[in-house]
Amino acid sequence: MNLRPATAGREFKSWATSPDKRDMKHATLKHLVGTKFSRIRIPLTVLLIFFISSCAGAPPQNKTTTMTPKAISSPHPLPGKKSTSPTIEQRLRGEVRLWEGTPHRMGGTRRSGVDCSGFVQRIFIDLFNVNLPRSTAQQVHSGNPVSVDHLRPGDLVFFHPPHKIRHVGVYLGRGEFAHASTSRGVTISRMDAAYWRNAYWTARRIPSVPG
Repeated sequence: MNLRPATAGREFKSWATSPDKRDMKHATLKHLVGTKFSRIRIPLTVLLIFFISSCAGAPPQNKTTTMTPKAISSPHPLPGKKSTSPTIEQRLRGEVRLWEGTPHRMGGTRRSGVDCSGFVQRIFIDLFNVNLPRSTAQQVHSGNPVSVDHLRPGDLVFFHPPHKIRHVGVYLGRGEFAHASTSRGVTISRMDAAYWRNAYWTARRIPSVPG
């Protein structure tokens, strides 16, 4: 009777169940499991390092701020911008309004009655602090001559009306002048009106009057 197989089985069972052999089996299994998990940990570690480095290296996003433009105030008027101070024409017209309707009176210099040269003299004293001669004959030699095409507010305009020796007024601008008419008193007339156009004589500019 052959007892070899049975003996071999008992030997294998005794080898497998012996304490030394069990320790070796557990060690082998632990080594295999550890190797498997270490292979998993390596990619996870690499991925975690890549993620951290990516977050650390990402530049911060710039916030776009919309700025509302503010008005810039300037102490000097800008080119093309009108000044708030009154012009010579505005000052002249404002002064003439105070005199409008004043009756003509030969030799008069007040608002109760005034003649043409007296009216011009008072305008220049009150507005510009310029003392002109009293008579038209003297005023026509004051300042500098200026052509009718280059008149500006404040120029003196002279006429030779019919049946009169001389007449004077103050040019206001836009083709108008103020004067003390013998028939209408202090009034505003047009330079291009037929009567005054035909009677026009000359014009003078007073240097001390601002342009």
